[in-house]
Amino acid sequence: CNPDDDEGQDCSVVSVFKSSEITIYAAASRSWSDEFGSVISGDISLISMSYMIMIVYLVLNLGKFPCKPCPPVESRSALSFATVLAIGLSMGAGFGISSWFGFAYTPVHSVLPFVILGLGVDDSFVIVNALDQTSRS
Repeated sequence: CNPDDDEGQDCSVVSVFKSSEITIYAAASRSWSDEFGSVISGDISLISMSYMIMIVYLVLNLGKFPCKPCPPVESRSALSFATVLAIGLSMGAGFGISSWFGFAYTPVHSVLPFVILGLGVDDSFVIVNALDQTSRS
């Protein structure tokens, strides 16, 4: 407990009680927001790094880079960026709608961007495979 914080008066009440058998841990309403803020800020760099890795992975695995013999329509690098953009927009829309309905943000939600990214990338490979197997006529 830090008495210099905004909630120093709460700490003074807790610090009066001393016992060798009981340990008291002070919790305040600001503690929750501080903890969630640190969890969320730690995940931002991880999310952006995973998105960059997935963009590179998609570009390399969808293949058909633009070259002289193949037309630029066959290039799928733009498709990779569009896939990640659609995943990001759907994640933003999902979080926005759930916030609008009043669902509280919990630590479980910090896993959702990775699940959505994995499902979106998998779906893009399924769609491209179906497109490759479709006859051109």
